[in-house]
Amino acid sequence: MSRETSTVVTCARSTPTVGEDTTCSATVTDTSPGMINTPAGNLTFTPIGICALTGTGASASCSTNIATTAVGTLSISATYLGDSNHNASSGITTIIVFPLPPPPLVADLAFSPNSPVTGQTVNFTATVTGGSPPYTYSWSFGDGTTDSGNPASHTYENANTYSVVLIVTDANGTTFSDTKLLAVKITPNPPIILTVPSNQSIDHGSNLRFNVTAVEDSPQQISISCVSCPSLGADFTSNSGPGAAYGTFSWTPTEAQAPGVYFVVLSSTDGSQIVNATVAITVNEDNTPPTLHVPGTLTVRDGETLQFVVNATDSNAPPENLTLTATGLPDGASFDPVTGVFYWPIQGVQPGPYTLTFTAMDSGTPPLQDSQTVVVHVNNGNGRCFICEMFLESQLAVNPSPLVLILRAMVALMGFLGVIAMKYLKDHGRERFKHTVQHSGHVENAS
Repeated sequence: MSRETSTVVTCARSTPTVGEDTTCSATVTDTSPGMINTPAGNLTFTPIGICALTGTGASASCSTNIATTAVGTLSISATYLGDSNHNASSGITTIIVFPLPPPPLVADLAFSPNSPVTGQTVNFTATVTGGSPPYTYSWSFGDGTTDSGNPASHTYENANTYSVVLIVTDANGTTFSDTKLLAVKITPNPPIILTVPSNQSIDHGSNLRFNVTAVEDSPQQISISCVSCPSLGADFTSNSGPGAAYGTFSWTPTEAQAPGVYFVVLSSTDGSQIVNATVAITVNEDNTPPTLHVPGTLTVRDGETLQFVVNATDSNAPPENLTLTATGLPDGASFDPVTGVFYWPIQGVQPGPYTLTFTAMDSGTPPLQDSQTVVVHVNNGNGRCFICEMFLESQLAVNPSPLVLILRAMVALMGFLGVIAMKYLKDHGRERFKHTVQHSGHVENAS
């Protein structure tokens, strides 16, 4: 008679995660009284697996690996078909297969705009990964106010740096928090519109005057100033007020400041912003032409030497550099542009008038000049004419000596007496005065 058996199934892991194998064992026991007989044969596992019993005494066992492929409750059974001495039996057990654990819960908060100002709405968003959805969101904006949901928004009334905290909780009760600092600035004022004139040009010694305005679409107090006026020696007066400011620039450049280009920097502020503008001012040199000093009309004789000095003066302060030149010089004449000396040894030249042109040019911008002419009458003559030279000296002298003044009077008197004598000869007959002069074989008729 066959003996009765019982089969008991156990698994090493009763709560594996999906995809994780577990080892299940089955033990077959001879339960009949009397002489002990060890069960032998094979066990068949469901869902899969066959193993051969081994053991001693009343029990024998074997085991197999069970793979978990789905989440849920898995029944595992083992069937013993019996042997020549034992009847068949079976056993069953269950295991619970759990899903894989979720990735770690991670949350990140972001806000826009990045640099908000007071009174501006800030939008907050949370990005969550891992954990087990659904998620809940809790916001703390750092100014005592809170919110929930994703996204969230908030408006800050005061400028400050706030610590924003986000707490995310998943379906399993796992929490994660993220904290970021948010700097809120004061709402900026509208821009200042600073209006200045275009670049200017003026001669030194003349007054330049222009107006400057600054306006802002707000009740803020605005001021306006001239940054570079003190260094220029310029005057600047201004009126400040809410939303607008006005200024007047006035400058009379000195001669020492000409020529040149000067940059006037004008500035306006409302206490939170500064706006600058620049006006370039070109100062021109008020150049006056030089004055050239030359002698008047001169009369000399062939065989004499003519020499005089040409000079020039400049009324600018400081005076410009002057350059002297001469044109129309006759043959043999020279002019030194450095000393201003004109020199002409008159030898065998054609009698007649000679026109000399002298020029003085300054170094101003633009350069100016003065040109004068000197007419030199050359008469026939032998040797030097001392009276002519003295007369020439009297012409050139700025402060003639008494002797020169007497000479001038004598020359004038001689000219007057000559006119009377010629009239007398004409009226009383010229024949009485004809005579013949014989000298060195040459006869010259004189009258």
